[in-house]
Amino acid sequence: MTSQASKTGLFADDTLLYRRIKTAQDAVTLQSDLDSLQKWEKDWQLSFNPSKCEVIHISKKRHPIKSEYLIHGQKLAPVKEGKYLGVTISENLSWKPHIAAVTRKAKHSLGFLRGNLSSCPLSVKEVPVKEGKYLGVTISENLSWKPHIAAVTRKANNSLGFLRGNLSSCPLSVKEVPVKEGRYLGVTISENLSWKPHIAAVTRKANNSLGFLRGNLSSCPLSVKERTYSTLVCPILEYAATAWDPYTQTYIDQLEAVQRRAARFVKGDYRTTSSSSQMIADIGWQPLQARRQTSKVTMMYRIINNLIDIPSDPYLRPAISSSRDSSIRYIVPYCRTD
Repeated sequence: MTSQASKTGLFADDTLLYRRIKTAQDAVTLQSDLDSLQKWEKDWQLSFNPSKCEVIHISKKRHPIKSEYLIHGQKLAPVKEGKYLGVTISENLSWKPHIAAVTRKAKHSLGFLRGNLSSCPLSVKEVPVKEGKYLGVTISENLSWKPHIAAVTRKANNSLGFLRGNLSSCPLSVKEVPVKEGRYLGVTISENLSWKPHIAAVTRKANNSLGFLRGNLSSCPLSVKERTYSTLVCPILEYAATAWDPYTQTYIDQLEAVQRRAARFVKGDYRTTSSSSQMIADIGWQPLQARRQTSKVTMMYRIINNLIDIPSDPYLRPAISSSRDSSIRYIVPYCRTD
């Protein structure tokens, strides 16, 4: 793209092409640069979606030069305002649309807080910090990722410095150690297909989130605490649970222990003489194991009836049943790890 006459801005998956249009020839040059971009996307195996591309003519003239521009033979839609890197830019460079969008978004966030935290004390509603850490991510008051990236790189550099100071003279086989477990799509997979590492990671993350809620929302009413547990902790405990639902009582109890702690948080009762099982019953929660069983049955139904993009043929083989039995049964697949 260095041979283009127009200027290009790239950020993540956003691409901006702009040029000052003084004559009709400038518009022709801009279209030529658009054609060059199409060659560039082919070389880098990318693809511009014309329906998501827009043209904005920025000018305060009464009769600016306006031309039509094409990508893949499709005309790009002209707009009076567009969003780039989170900022709404209008054709007359007025900030009215951007300020309207910013205030609308801020009011939506404020409405969410008002609807869920109105009964909480002042210390909860107004937390005097400029940045905070939640689930391992540093969030700043202006939604800038600079503090988080600084924290991540600092932590990575510290770890790298430790390795460099202790393993610099070691051979490559030591520096590049094969792992016994790894994470894929949010699920920890071990070399022996044991779910122990994943369940340990899930419960640790859920307990950290529950600790955050306990430290900040303990004085809120029961309805608020129950909603925050269902929204922020339950998804951690149940993400992809249809794949890793444990069958050993040890792992089942390890997961249920998180919900028992959550019940004490919601009820505000941490007495050793109180029954967390009774608290769960009073709140009306199902055991996590029962919820996972329901999720597995639902997933099975969706697979059998082609309601999800998981083919049933390679994995589900119908079992031979008697003529009196009208139910459909399947053979449980056997897996080997050797």
